[in-house]
Amino acid sequence: IGVRLVGSEMCIRDRAKIMADVNPQMLSLRELYTVALSYADNKAKFYQIINISVKLYPVHPIANLNAAAAAIEQGDTQSISKFLSMAPHDSLAYKNCRGVYELMTGNTYEGIRMLKAAKTEGSEEASYNLNVFFENNKRP
Repeated sequence: IGVRLVGSEMCIRDRAKIMADVNPQMLSLRELYTVALSYADNKAKFYQIINISVKLYPVHPIANLNAAAAAIEQGDTQSISKFLSMAPHDSLAYKNCRGVYELMTGNTYEGIRMLKAAKTEGSEEASYNLNVFFENNKRP
């Protein structure tokens, strides 16, 4: 017979959020990413958890790809380059991030080339980013 205390249960995600603040090295990369996603309405906290993830897992390709995407959102081109160098180069997410990075740093040809390659392979994000780029760079 098991005894269950009323009010003693806490959602796994809530426990992971507490652990991310107190002792994040006890969490897996997946758990840290889940915690980060739970902060969709708090970008500062989201970025903080992504940065913790890449510090705890500095050579993990996915941690670096997530950190590159977060750095893009923050406009941090120096960090984007560092994180992309450790990310898996054959993924659609990499091609999308790399394309955006190239556009951000003024390498228009390479940026468009990377985004078109990702779009051709089915990346909706790359398609969106190409549309935004061309919309913002229309000639009057």
